Amino acid sequence: HSSMAALLVNRFGLRASGQPTARLLSDLADQLDKIGMQARAVTAERVTTDADTISDYPRFVALFVMLWRGVRQPRAQVIVCLSDPPLVLMVGRLLGFWHRAPVIYWCQDVYPDVLAGLEWPRVMAPLMPLVLGFVRWCHGVLMAGCAARVVPGQCLAKRLEQHRPATAKTPVLVLPNWPEPGLTPQPMPNTADTDHGAPLTVLYSGHYGHGHDLTDLISLAEHVGDQAEQTLHITIALSPRGLARWQSRHGNQPLP
Repeated sequence: HSSMAALLVNRFGLRASGQPTARLLSDLADQLDKIGMQARAVTAERVTTDADTISDYPRFVALFVMLWRGVRQPRAQVIVCLSDPPLVLMVGRLLGFWHRAPVIYWCQDVYPDVLAGLEWPRVMAPLMPLVLGFVRWCHGVLMAGCAARVVPGQCLAKRLEQHRPATAKTPVLVLPNWPEPGLTPQPMPNTADTDHGAPLTVLYSGHYGHGHDLTDLISLAEHVGDQAEQTLHITIALSPRGLARWQSRHGNQPLP
């Protein structure tokens, strides 16, 4: 509807930032514009005077920045809230109350579940189950008031269902993420037709965050290579921040 406006809430919104969620937000804004809806982004981005550098505020500061920017926007008829930074849904729900608009939660990652993968100080370890349980309950309360929840896969949908008191009254819709324009998926080759002497190449291009560990990916690739009796090549494409995290855990040891 041409008279409707959507408020898109995420830490990043400019495609030039290079963030995956920024691309999703930009694509959504383009599609909404095509059907006649106004799309306005509420982000925590800061652009320098020469417009060459895009940065953002620290995560918890970003929540207050986004809330302040959101309440200054003209009234919107729907709020679409992504999941960066953690618990940004709290901002989305407050903006939904302010604008008197339903909130759609487009969840790309589940907090605080990913926090369980972090290395916590030993003195904090006994308290973490209680802390994570409480934050998970808060997340469920926030989701319970959403008009809909959208996730990229069934596995994430099942994880969201574990966050009570969110109920089945809030539907969970699966919307797989899409590739960049111009990329065409290729069919899997027939293993019977492949040259068993040719190297097997494993490519990974994605996020390597605090709660992620690529050890399982590498172990699986090695297992596949052993089963296929082929030389294995592993190529990992990481951001500078992801590379720094990789090196902090694995040093400069070469991949198999």
